[in-house]
Amino acid sequence: LNPDVEVPQAIYKGSKIQASVVLTEDSPDVPVIDEGSSTQSENSVFVDPSNNMISLNSNNSTSVSGPPSYGADYLYSFDLGESWGGSKYGAGGNNDGDPAACIGTDGRWYINMISNGGQGVSYSDDQGETWTKVQVAPNPGSLADKNHMWIDAHEGSPYENYLYMAWTDFGGGADNEIVVKTSADNGETWGPKKILSQAVNAGNHNQGVNISTGTKG
Repeated sequence: LNPDVEVPQAIYKGSKIQASVVLTEDSPDVPVIDEGSSTQSENSVFVDPSNNMISLNSNNSTSVSGPPSYGADYLYSFDLGESWGGSKYGAGGNNDGDPAACIGTDGRWYINMISNGGQGVSYSDDQGETWTKVQVAPNPGSLADKNHMWIDAHEGSPYENYLYMAWTDFGGGADNEIVVKTSADNGETWGPKKILSQAVNAGNHNQGVNISTGTKG
């Protein structure tokens, strides 16, 4: 066994940051929504690929008193996150939450969420003033869950602004499998569902996805 070593007591010398690679300018937390109006969790943030001043944030939003659950909301900033607008209510109406936010190179905003036990997406062409909701996939039997959505926001990619949505089906013919759908028309229609995880044979570990695209699609 190692011998006991007497460690000298620490001496407090203040909390000032002294490092050449760290900004010492104040960087305060900025509330994105009025305190007490709702609870927010499981947030997703996306920066506009054409204008980094603009950010879109979505969260699981619920009344502080419990029900109702508003679902995946929409909050946005036009000044690098210093101030925020938007709504605690669900994008395109109440939904079941689990948000994923995206912005296309054409400026269209997207919020993915669980919708009616399946998967849905709401999109906006006027920076959150109005939203159009699309049901991407129905409830497979129990729930379509553990979802993520991504957009190919690389200018010049052969698949620029294609959307990819993946989740785990609980129930149905793809029970406990990760599946994916693609949209080539800005989220308005979606292609057939494809199973991704069957060859892995990971059973109930087939859940939790994080999608990304390369510079060439």
